[in-house]
Amino acid sequence: MNSLLRDQTKFQKLGSWKNFNEKTERELTTTLKLLKQHQYISEHTYNTLKPSGTHTPRLYGLPKIHKPDAPLRPILDMANSPYHSTAKWLVKLLEPLQQELFMHSVKDVFEFVDTIKNMNINGKPCYH
Repeated sequence: MNSLLRDQTKFQKLGSWKNFNEKTERELTTTLKLLKQHQYISEHTYNTLKPSGTHTPRLYGLPKIHKPDAPLRPILDMANSPYHSTAKWLVKLLEPLQQELFMHSVKDVFEFVDTIKNMNINGKPCYH
């Protein structure tokens, strides 16, 4: 976990959590105001999405007990982060588009095998 946190391409140390949250909330609120002014979102949606009293996302690790020495699986908890309500709203907004564009999704490896077992690529079967 420490090596992951030391990777500056993925994480950076914040000077102050409070300042980070206030700045992020302010930037997001400004963007939401513009969307409301141009009538892309309603007053109700604006009030629902406007962040207030949020927390910095938290990183923690869950042990991979099936692996030797039980390394940690990193989990980034975004609940009550400045972007949490916006992300949930976008999922609902984009879900119909996703279902239309991506008709082929699989729930597990067994369904994947069933899907590709009769497919050919360059005349060669994908699965035998």
